[in-house]
Formats: sequence, C-alpha cells, structure tokens
Amino acid sequence: MVQSKRPVSFYLFIAFIASFIVFSSGVGIGLFIDELKSASVSSSITDLQNSIVDAELELLMFDYFGGNVSCNYLILKSEELGEQSSKLGERLDIFERSNQINEEGYLTLKEDYTRVLIKDWLTLEDIKKSCEANYSTILYFYSNTRCFQCENQAYVLNYYKNMLKSNVLIFAIDSDMNISIVKMLVYNYGINTYPSLVVDGVLNTGYQNITILGKTLGVQ
Repeated sequence: MVQSKRPVSFYLFIAFIASFIVFSSGVGIGLFIDELKSASVSSSITDLQNSIVDAELELLMFDYFGGNVSCNYLILKSEELGEQSSKLGERLDIFERSNQINEEGYLTLKEDYTRVLIKDWLTLEDIKKSCEANYSTILYFYSNTRCFQCENQAYVLNYYKNMLKSNVLIFAIDSDMNISIVKMLVYNYGINTYPSLVVDGVLNTGYQNITILGKTLGVQ
C-alpha cells in the first residue's frame, strides 16, 4: 500500500510547534534563573538586615550596662556591616549593568536594599557617636537622569574607599527612587544638585574631585 505524502504545510506546522516548545522552555529557564538570582540577593539583604538588628541590640546593651560592653567590639561590628553592605551594593550594580535580573524584580530588590542601607547608616552613626569612633561616613546622593558627573564622583569615592578601607563608609543613595525614606533624606539635607555628598553630616554640593574630597576627609 502506497502511503500518501503529507503536505508541506504539515511539516511547517510541526517545525513551528517544535520551535515554540524550545522557545517556551528557554523563556521558562530564563525566568527560573532570574528567580534564583533574585532569591540569592534577597537572602543577602535579609542577612544584612539581621546583622543590623544584632548591632542595634548590642547598642542597647551598651546603653544598659553603661559602657561595659566593649566599644572595640562595636567598632569591629561597624566594619563588618560596612563590608557587608558594600559587597551587596556591588552585586546589585553588576545585576543592573548586565540585566541579569528582570527590571521589575531588580527595582523591588533595590528598594529593599536601599531601606536596609539607610538603616545600616543610622546604626553606624549611633555606634560612631556612642564609641567616639573615628571613621567617616559618606552619603552619596546620585541620579541616573540628572547627573553628568556621577560616574566621575563614583570613581573618586572608590579611590578613597580603596585607600582608607574601613575608615570611610560610603552609602550610595539613588535619589530617583520613589520611596519615602529617600525623599525624606533629600528634603532634610536640601539636596537639589547631583552628585552631592554628606560627609560626617555636612553637605558638600556638586562634584568633589580627588583633591577636594581628600581635604574634606583629612588625607590631603
């Protein structure tokens, strides 16, 4: 018995179905990988948040016991918090530049990270005040849409971070973020120019080059 030949359209349809399955599988795998990466960063944010809670409790113990809790330990804790937040910020920056997390997922993570980062800054300021620590803190306000010198400012900040290590703690705040705590900081410090740096509580408006920032930090 002679088998009838199938029409070309049949094979085109089969090819289309096969391609669709492969494409759908690829999209599904991509979304799954995005979820894994998001979960990894989210877990790191939670770890940082837990470390901050520990530091806050240790500060309460410091107040309760009248200074019997070692300031050396609290200062060491501040170094750990600074390192933890810095590494997490670098991971988020890499994800943003390489589009390794979908935009919606990235923005959610960045908002969570920013809230924790600001809480980290407040905790480290409390440790600095309670223990009269000599490290400097810098709030770096930048904008992705209204800043021509922000890339240069980031370079200068990285330069001094590499030089001074744990003696300078830098907190980069994206002023474009639509969250209340960022708006409050921008309002309270009167930020209207980008970049702007708040170094040890003092506002420095506009781009701070290596020489100017070095003098502010007392290393020039």
